[in-house]
Amino acid sequence: MVILNLKDLDVDHVAFYNWDQDQHKVYIQLYVNSNVNVKTDVKIDVNDLEITVKYKDEIAWCCQFYAKVVEETCTVQFKDNKMVISIDKKKASEDWHQLQNTHVDVKQDSDEESSDSLFELVFLKNDFYERESTVTVSLFVKQILEESVKVKFEPHNLDVKFSTRDCNFLKSHEGTSEETIFHWKITLSNPVLPKKCTYKVKSTQLEIKLNKETDVKWTSLEKPLLKSTTKDAGQKDSWHSLGSTPSKINRGAAGGAKSITAVDDVQPKKPTCAVQPMSYLNKDEDHNAPHYKIGFTGLDNMGNTCFMNSVLQVLANTRELREYVLSGLPMQNDLNPENPLGSSGKLMVAFAVLIKNLWSGNHKSVAPKKLKALVAGKASQFMGYAQHDAQEFMAFLLDILHEDVNRVKKKPYFENVEGTNLPEQVLADEAWKRHKARNDSVIVDLFHGQYKSKLVCPVCNKVSETYDPFMELVVPLPKKKQIFSVIFMSRNYQKKPVRYTVSLPEDALVQDLKQTIADKTGLDPTCLRVFRENEGSIHYRFRDVDTLSKYRADYFFYVVEVLSKATAGEKVVEISVIQRLLMPPIRNYCSSCKKKFEDSRKLKRCMKCYKVSYCDQSCQRQHWSLHKNSCAPTAEPVGVPFIISLPESKATYRRLEEMMEGFARYSVDVFQPPVQPVASAGITTQKEEEVAPANHPDRPIDGKDYTKECDETEMEVDSSTPTLTENATNQKAGSNTATVTGQIKSETRSSPLFHIKPVDRQGKSLPKTPRLEDKGHEPLKLQDFEHLAMDWRNNEKMDQYVMVKSKDLEYDEDDCDVSKDSVTTLEHCIDLFTRPERLSKEEAWYCPTCKEHREATKEMSIWRLPSTLIIQLKRFSFKNALWRDKITKKVIYPVRGLDLTDYVHGVHHSGPTVYDLYGVINHHGGLLGGHYMALARLPAVEHCNKNEIDWRQFDDSIVRAVDEKSVVIQSAYLLFYRQRKPYQSLIQNPMIEVESAPLTRKEGSLDFVTARNDSENASTNNSLGGTNISRDSISMCRDSDDMNIDEMRDEEEEKNTDMEIVD
Repeated sequence: MVILNLKDLDVDHVAFYNWDQDQHKVYIQLYVNSNVNVKTDVKIDVNDLEITVKYKDEIAWCCQFYAKVVEETCTVQFKDNKMVISIDKKKASEDWHQLQNTHVDVKQDSDEESSDSLFELVFLKNDFYERESTVTVSLFVKQILEESVKVKFEPHNLDVKFSTRDCNFLKSHEGTSEETIFHWKITLSNPVLPKKCTYKVKSTQLEIKLNKETDVKWTSLEKPLLKSTTKDAGQKDSWHSLGSTPSKINRGAAGGAKSITAVDDVQPKKPTCAVQPMSYLNKDEDHNAPHYKIGFTGLDNMGNTCFMNSVLQVLANTRELREYVLSGLPMQNDLNPENPLGSSGKLMVAFAVLIKNLWSGNHKSVAPKKLKALVAGKASQFMGYAQHDAQEFMAFLLDILHEDVNRVKKKPYFENVEGTNLPEQVLADEAWKRHKARNDSVIVDLFHGQYKSKLVCPVCNKVSETYDPFMELVVPLPKKKQIFSVIFMSRNYQKKPVRYTVSLPEDALVQDLKQTIADKTGLDPTCLRVFRENEGSIHYRFRDVDTLSKYRADYFFYVVEVLSKATAGEKVVEISVIQRLLMPPIRNYCSSCKKKFEDSRKLKRCMKCYKVSYCDQSCQRQHWSLHKNSCAPTAEPVGVPFIISLPESKATYRRLEEMMEGFARYSVDVFQPPVQPVASAGITTQKEEEVAPANHPDRPIDGKDYTKECDETEMEVDSSTPTLTENATNQKAGSNTATVTGQIKSETRSSPLFHIKPVDRQGKSLPKTPRLEDKGHEPLKLQDFEHLAMDWRNNEKMDQYVMVKSKDLEYDEDDCDVSKDSVTTLEHCIDLFTRPERLSKEEAWYCPTCKEHREATKEMSIWRLPSTLIIQLKRFSFKNALWRDKITKKVIYPVRGLDLTDYVHGVHHSGPTVYDLYGVINHHGGLLGGHYMALARLPAVEHCNKNEIDWRQFDDSIVRAVDEKSVVIQSAYLLFYRQRKPYQSLIQNPMIEVESAPLTRKEGSLDFVTARNDSENASTNNSLGGTNISRDSISMCRDSDDMNIDEMRDEEEEKNTDMEIVD
């Protein structure tokens, strides 16, 4: 029995397998990890040629059989963490030497594809990365048909066959369709172990994992081909294949088929490509003329690399940076290979080569593979071909480029200066001086500015000010708005409530709502309380950190003003008040049969709880079984609750009574019959109730009289608040009705309109706590009570009872017109950046005075502006690990004349405060999938507000001219502004003179980027920017093995193609 270790599989849930055979069958035993549910997560597909094991729909293991099998006989048994697969051999008694077939294709029958049906691919976009014992190869073809994939592993060769539905791929290979089988075969640069090699089909690529035979570093995936050194006199270099006989193959790259002639006895000169570069020139054309329009060279998408391409294109159009890169020796002199924070200068050299290629005019599109590999070597998150944020890549790239050309070889150490009383300008200049003492490069000169950060402790008012550098200005966007309705109640009960309609971000907090109302009313937000009302009670009192996003737009928030301790000059009593009815209102329908009555006096009420009514005693008996468990006297809420506050010394019963009546009248109507009521047809007097017979329908079925038990002091209710309203009507003497208007004078009352009783948060009476005693103007001890009930005396059995009814809250409307969405400008975003904000609990600042973390107030302001200002529109919000969002709101930003004068607080400005836009990076799509494109122009040298090359759109390898009017679009993410001032070179002490000139080629000159000269020391004239540079000055050979710019340039040119991959 053979045991093979599969520990190198991408899906590590299959540990290893055993296999065995007898005369008729083959047995495969798979061992999987114990945390895998083999019955639900593992799926096995078998045909007569191979077996595939999938874990959660991803291929975990695939095996081509040594010989054919009978797929219908396959059986699978599960036991613990084992799977036993048995299948019949197609040829019984055949002895299998191994389970897997790694050298011979088992498809040797008549159904094998003929060579005519294969489309041979000479070039297939790919990349690879290696680890200690493995090499992972990625073939970038989307929508590969999994069932069509055949990968043949040999020690020195890799053979791949597949079909695809990708329309772009099929269009680039003329005459192909979804039924076409593509064939790609290469000779590997180093041997592999075929038995341990695997592959996986993904949505955007085919991933192949090769297991090295020896642990050596691979310099390339394919075994390099050699270029011929023989050359006819007076002719250019000819390109040949290395075969022994002439042949023609079908080229699979865009541009059509090419014929390649094989020549014997080729003498190797230098590893290079065996395929002749595609020529876009006629033989009679001048070879010194540009192949493509300068400034219109694109960048290949190597698989989700649009984020990188967009950044590189805008940086290539940054005038000062471009001239510095093309300067040659001055940049070489700035290289700092000893800086451990950089890349030993390699990334800057790769960046210089790329910029030269982009501006040479010799390429339709180039592939920045070298630069990407160097970035991935410094930051592992950029390895592979996953999507990334363009701003994160730009920040990392500029940081490494800065360290590569940092003129400071040894950075000095500085201690933080704290507790100084120096002027702001002195502190800011000192901070900038220290920053420049450690960081001095062309990147700092171009992109670095300075802002001021101010923190204020909310407890001790400690102020901390720091002056820090920035490379991009991250400005927030106004978030999606939601409309909220707010009822504001003043602490003065004589002022009618006011309804405000406010527009707040969807993720706004209660403190934002309070601040908005405070701005409208001119109050201190700390003197505002916010609560929810539900059926007459205070359902919830909000905290400042509570969010409002879960509430509907038609929901009412109640904001109440309270008295502050500073205003009162003493302790303040703050109490929530709810209104209750001692006698529930009569229903106009029978609680048993549901029959409705226009005259509710015809119904008979339960004399114990008064909450239900019946047609007669029969209906009462039928309903008693359902009602008896809830039959108890309880008070019911009425009106709207409110909050009162008053000084502790003035918290008297009379003052409480006066304020409660004042607030209550806005939400309830109160009607009081005359002092001496006369019995009428609809009212039963107490005396009549006492003599009612036992079988009267108003009696409960047990025959007892519960009237006397209905004491308002025993009732428990939900919190609510009544209101007194006034209907001025003339009453005749002796009338049996009267309307209570406003506040009734105390001398006309022999009994109060309501009682005041302490209750809990739910509005239920506190046990063993009596109602408040009327002590007139004597202060009450209310410190132990947070909630009081205002119990209206509406029981008809009481003397001088009142009739109370809820009504819609009376309020005045605010005249402000609030729109949900408005036009957002860049200036508005900068205003939000400079607006003070309170730190969240997670971002709390450690106060050195309090010795604790505090939710301080933070305020940002711009102190020093850079020459080139990068503004990031903060479209992406990350609330937590699971919840992310993108703001798609369009921001109107100026293309010309962005004036930042009002936002710069430094005494001495670093230059003009007016900027012109020259680059934009746009993000289309959402968080789960999107695409980056760039817009850029090349500013002119003579006039800072004119263009040498107008606006272009860079969509990976596709570049086209656009109008300036189409630059402001909704998907803008990064904005690049250039200070409006005359052009000033950033090259310090140049060894050669660099002149800025229009992008034209002088007659007879050769572009040093692509020109090839037989003599190694021959000088090359570069007319790009009017610069004449010798090859010795271009080499930048700090490290001859790694940093020869000529070799790097040749390597980049060999990798460049015109193929487009769209995210």
